[in-house]
Amino acid sequence: MKLKPSQPPLSTSASDTLSALRVKTLLSSHDIYPQKQLGQNFLVTPKALSRVIEASAITPEDTVVEVGPGLGALTQELAKKAKRVIAIEKDARLIPILKEMFSASPNVEIIHGDILSLPESSMPRSLGLEDRSGLSTFYFL
Repeated sequence: MKLKPSQPPLSTSASDTLSALRVKTLLSSHDIYPQKQLGQNFLVTPKALSRVIEASAITPEDTVVEVGPGLGALTQELAKKAKRVIAIEKDARLIPILKEMFSASPNVEIIHGDILSLPESSMPRSLGLEDRSGLSTFYFL
């Protein structure tokens, strides 16, 4: 997806935290509005992001499965800490934004899908995690 000239540039730099205003601008520039039936709330508060990251105790050896990355604020922070981040987003409208944001992040994989549609017994295999030998911990956030 190419951005229109009027759209804000996408970035995953540490200094470019998604503020509430930036989220509104980004969503409206793509004609996207949060859907109540999907329970969409976009995490943007730096303090909340920091608390989630600290509480997770993620190490550089970990693989994290993030369910509902939204616009990627938490994904951005997870990618700094984890070996691999698999972000599963149900809302197809957000996939092009996420893929562009993380195109330069080799440890982030964006998947369009519904985590609830994957049978629990096949989930690691469905996510390409058949070989757990290289994983110290498997997180779902």
